[in-house]
Amino acid sequence: MSVVFPIQDKPRYAKYTATADQTLFAIPFEFQQNRDIKVQKTLAGEIAPAALVQVMDYTVAGAGVFEGGSFTLTVPAAVGDVLEVWGEAVLDRITSVVQAGKFKAAAHDTEHDRHRIIQQELKRENERAVRGPLGYAAPEIKGTPTEGKALVYDADGNLIPGPDAGDIAAAQPSAAAAAASAAEAAGYVAQLAWRMSCRAATISNITLSGEQTVDGVVLVTGNRCLVKNQAAAEDNGIYIVDGGAWARASDADAWDKLVSAVTVAEQGTANADTIWICTSDQGGTLGTTGLTWQQKLANGVVASDDTTFSGNITLSNGLTLPVLITVPQNFTFNNPGGSTELQINKAGSGFLARLWGLANNVRRWAFDLGDSTVEGGSNTGSDAALKAYDDFGAFLHDVVKFRRHNRQTLLYGELTFPNDNIIAWNNGSVLAVGSGSPNGVVDARAGIYFQVDGGANMLWAKTNNVLNNTGWVVK
Repeated sequence: MSVVFPIQDKPRYAKYTATADQTLFAIPFEFQQNRDIKVQKTLAGEIAPAALVQVMDYTVAGAGVFEGGSFTLTVPAAVGDVLEVWGEAVLDRITSVVQAGKFKAAAHDTEHDRHRIIQQELKRENERAVRGPLGYAAPEIKGTPTEGKALVYDADGNLIPGPDAGDIAAAQPSAAAAAASAAEAAGYVAQLAWRMSCRAATISNITLSGEQTVDGVVLVTGNRCLVKNQAAAEDNGIYIVDGGAWARASDADAWDKLVSAVTVAEQGTANADTIWICTSDQGGTLGTTGLTWQQKLANGVVASDDTTFSGNITLSNGLTLPVLITVPQNFTFNNPGGSTELQINKAGSGFLARLWGLANNVRRWAFDLGDSTVEGGSNTGSDAALKAYDDFGAFLHDVVKFRRHNRQTLLYGELTFPNDNIIAWNNGSVLAVGSGSPNGVVDARAGIYFQVDGGANMLWAKTNNVLNNTGWVVK
């Protein structure tokens, strides 16, 4: 038989998707008997196939034909039905050798063909089997196989009964909830302000193409760069460096991805280890609406050359402040207990004007430092003064005033001197401080003598060694 019916290496399997009312399908491999053919059908839109019964569901033609044959459905298929046909030769012996009997070559040739067909089908099935790698022991089935249970691997690599359809169905709500939670979490992550760090950040307008040096950093293809100084602000953003034109980074390629986005510049002469926040609001269009970036300090504070701060500010060690800081009228520092201990007021020009000392949020002292006219050389308003306030924060009086234009130091209020100290001064300058004695302290330059009378706690002044107890007395 092999002379006219050579057995070729074929998968002995075919799969078809039916057209409307299709009944006839080819069997593209040889087979010896009709019963060697199996067919199954999967209805359109379904998953599980159903085995068809020969004669009742389909008929077979072409047994013994080298080119193969065909099968015909008794009920026409619908559009999208899937038909599968394969060879499954029956394990029958169709020849025998009898002692002193005749040898029938044709019958034995057919038997050999059948053996080869079965070998092909075994090869096909073996190639579809789950196999371990060479050199490893084959997995064993542990436990008692249970109907409907799936087999799963245990820690030792053996197969054990696993979940069945009911277990899977019971787990599906939890799996769906987990998937929904994961999707929700992914949505939140997508909305997080932090973006991947950039190797460098620009300090001036650049050409958005080619490998180049930015802020002293040699950028190469694949690096991320924060572009924040473009003449056309709509071109600002986070880019991926390329030998040709730069493209926006995937986590910053839409307007919504850049609203309140925060990134770090890793290196650079001016911007190394700095944090930057995009201050542009929602509603813009990427590539059309300008994007602005500002440097970010601790606790959400943004720094620039002229920025207004509010709230409590904590600066970490080594943090460099910008050149000029503009503060609001009431810029306060709080102690850990929450009460205000220090408050700064500014002049209209932005320069520091008054430093407040407070206790339990009540103003007790103030030191006026003058205003911007000091730098302009004007005498007006350039005096510095220490002021006292009562327990309710109401102004009492000046304590000391320093006059810039005539270099005077004015003292206000009652002065009390300890019994054992003598103080001398001249035109605002302290001349001597020492212990009291019968002769006191003599200022040879001005001829002024100060003496403390311990008993009366009085300060006497002499001029040219002549006691003047009628001129002025401070007590």
